[in-house]
Parts: sequence; C-alpha cells; structure tokens
Amino acid sequence: MIKQTTILFQLLLMAFVFTACSQENPNKGVDKTSNKKNLKLNNMQTVNQKMKVDIWSDIACPFCYIGKRNFETAMKDFPNRDQIEVEWHSFQLVPDAKSGNGLNADEALAAHHHTSVEQARVMNDQVSRMAAGVGLKYNMDKLVWANTFDAHRMIQYAKTIGKADILEERLFQAHFINGEDVGDYATLIRIAVEMQMDKESVKGILAGNKFADEVKKDIEDFARLGGKGVPTFVLGGNKAAFSGAVSPANIKRTLNSVFNEWKKEHPSTDIQGAICLPGGDCN
Repeated sequence: MIKQTTILFQLLLMAFVFTACSQENPNKGVDKTSNKKNLKLNNMQTVNQKMKVDIWSDIACPFCYIGKRNFETAMKDFPNRDQIEVEWHSFQLVPDAKSGNGLNADEALAAHHHTSVEQARVMNDQVSRMAAGVGLKYNMDKLVWANTFDAHRMIQYAKTIGKADILEERLFQAHFINGEDVGDYATLIRIAVEMQMDKESVKGILAGNKFADEVKKDIEDFARLGGKGVPTFVLGGNKAAFSGAVSPANIKRTLNSVFNEWKKEHPSTDIQGAICLPGGDCN
C-alpha cells in the first residue's frame, strides 16, 4: 500500500512539474513573434555563418566606384555569394575639402595635387576611360568638388536599416555621373528619400552630429589596419586584403581561396533534437 502510494505521489509530482514548466511565464526567453508555423527547429536546423568582406571606400574616390563594380562582377560568378556579407566602411581622401568652392573637377584636382590644370585634365580623362571599361560613364566636367563627411554619416545610418549598399551606389552615381553635390544637405535628403529612407530621420541626423563617431571610428580602424588608400577590401576577418580597382578575375580568385580556407574553420553545424513549445506541446 505504501509502495503504491509512493508511486502515485511521484506521478502526481511529475505532472505538476510538467504543468508548471509549460505554463509559468511561457514567453520568458522566447521571441513573442514566433509560433508553431514559423518555428522550424523541431527536427533539424542548419546554422550557416557568412564570411565578412569589409570595404573601405570614399564617395569622392573614382577608383572606389570602379572597384565596387568589379567586385559586383566577381560576385555574380562566385558560387558561394549567398555566404558572403559585405560591410561598407567610411574613409575620406580629402577630409578638409570645401564643398561649393566653385572649382571644376580639373581645377580642384590641380589645386589638391599642386599640378597644372592641363595635367589634372589628363588624369581625369584617364580615370574616365578606365570607368568606361566597366560600364560607368563618368562626367568629370559636371563633377562638384565636395566634402563627403556627411554623406558618410548617411551611409552609416543606412547600415542600420539595411540600405548601405544601395545608398553607396546612388551617392557614387550622384558624384561621378550626375554632377550632384554630395556635400549639400538638401541633395543628401532628396537622395535618401529616393532610397525610401525616412525623411525626418535623415533631416534630424544631418542637423546634428549623429553617426559622426561611427565615421571617425572607421577611419581610425583603417589606420590601425595599416591601410594606405582606397578602395581596400578585407576578407574573412583579415585573412586577406587587397587595394585598388582590382580586376573581377583576380577578385574572384582571391575570394575562392580565402572562402575555402574560411569554410574549413566555419563548417555548417547540424543541430538535431526534440523540443518543447510554450504550452507544453513537445515534438
């Protein structure tokens, strides 16, 4: 009789504990947006990490836009492109550049490099021909010399809402193709709205100093890495790096090599096992 009572008590206790685990604070540690429909962990989950590619770039750098296009071309043929995560980082070639100085591209370049306007024109023509080779039509005669610090602040903001790449592209286009002033607040706001970014948020950022520290940190990090010029691509957490408007073939070859090494250190992980959902539904 005592044995039967003990067994019955143990069964009742187990039922009580199970009920308590199922009902007490069922949302603790659980994403409230999750439900049985979108929870896919009951049998198996494959955890795939992504290899990071960090790119330091400046909107005012003609080789950065060419390098961006070459990188995109290489990525189109890269079989593991879905396992690559790109992050854009800020850099300024001419941090003391004055927006709206009234100089055209040739005059501004000549003043910056302490050379003749004619020599600057030759340099700009060479860059334009190089850009044309990757499908970009640079209009250097329309280019507006500008300070890019605030444009970089906008890119830092765009990173927080998943729009960094499209904003980077649009700002390059604005500077080298459209002849828009990327140092002008009204221009930056208009472009941001085109990219479906919140107008009031953008105005508030530009009116203050928000994201200025992020821009400065990127520049400081680049210096600590030993960076000298842009564009610079850092692959797989500093496993490899290259600078300049490198050809798509060389980029792809480097990506393949670094990714294969990175993949050995970051294999996909299969996690198997049964789980219990809030409410006591166990599978």
